[in-house]
Amino acid sequence: FAYNTGYHASTQHSPFQLLFGREPQMPVEISSTYKFHKPSDYYNQLRKSIRIIHHNARNRSVHSQEVSKTYDDKNRRDR
Repeated sequence: FAYNTGYHASTQHSPFQLLFGREPQMPVEISSTYKFHKPSDYYNQLRKSIRIIHHNARNRSVHSQEVSKTYDDKNRRDR
């Protein structure tokens, strides 16, 4: 549970959030921030949430790679 809820340095999201599109809830947390009137509303909200989270994680991962490349290229010599 600790690993799946911990934030990754490059994506700034937890593995749980990347997979399920929301923050995990403990069994004692019953309240919901969303109100759904029909079953397809939940599915549409879930797809939207996961799309946004994956987009943010992808952008942060690319940014992290660019920062690492810049840092590594400073000490690199061409042969």
